[in-house]
Amino acid sequence: MNAFSNAVDTCLRELRKVAGVSVTYVRGGVRVEVDAIPSEVFDEPVTDDYSVARPIDTVNEYAFRVSVDDLRTLGEPQDGDKIFQTIPGRSLRYTVAPLESGQDPFVYVGTGRKWYRVRCVLDGETVHA
Repeated sequence: MNAFSNAVDTCLRELRKVAGVSVTYVRGGVRVEVDAIPSEVFDEPVTDDYSVARPIDTVNEYAFRVSVDDLRTLGEPQDGDKIFQTIPGRSLRYTVAPLESGQDPFVYVGTGRKWYRVRCVLDGETVHA
């Protein structure tokens, strides 16, 4: 691994310490508890003139950066996987989904391939009293 890959990995590990959230990643009957870095999706496809190729749904599209090691038991993220997050007063359910049909629902972050950016859609919310 090169110096740039090491720097990206170190930065993401440190970011996860301060901005990470606990989530449960689920595929079928397998549940994996991980600390992930949440973010909004910002890598929309663009046209040749650099305009956005489709409207951005800023309300429901999200991404989580997850260590490849944390998902080792499941392998690469797959379309339809679920991510559950509990925050004070609410439980959120996300479904892993690609940005465009036929694409993978994740990209590797950095050249070292040690982190996934998993794209997902918020598709369920429960409010707790």
